[in-house]
Amino acid sequence: MGGKTGDLVGSFKVLQAQWKSLKTEAEKKEWIKNNQTAFDALNLSVWNVNDAYDVFVKNAPKVIEALKAIAEAEAYQDLYKDAIKKKEVEWNNRHKS
Repeated sequence: MGGKTGDLVGSFKVLQAQWKSLKTEAEKKEWIKNNQTAFDALNLSVWNVNDAYDVFVKNAPKVIEALKAIAEAEAYQDLYKDAIKKKEVEWNNRHKS
């Protein structure tokens, strides 16, 4: 489970560091425009400077917790799918003849 969590949180922290390094309003607006794909990959809605401030500064701890919860849920979903596949194989092997 740690891999997915690390990926999501790591991606967020990279974006957060980039955001914090921006100085001007114009830089911030351009950065937001250029990073829509990255925001989408993290399921973040960032369309303007206020959104970015809320996500990367004001609510950053909450966003990180949410990303961890998403990663954990996805990991459990993968485990569930693997268990179902294993049971299907067992069932098919028992009922071949």
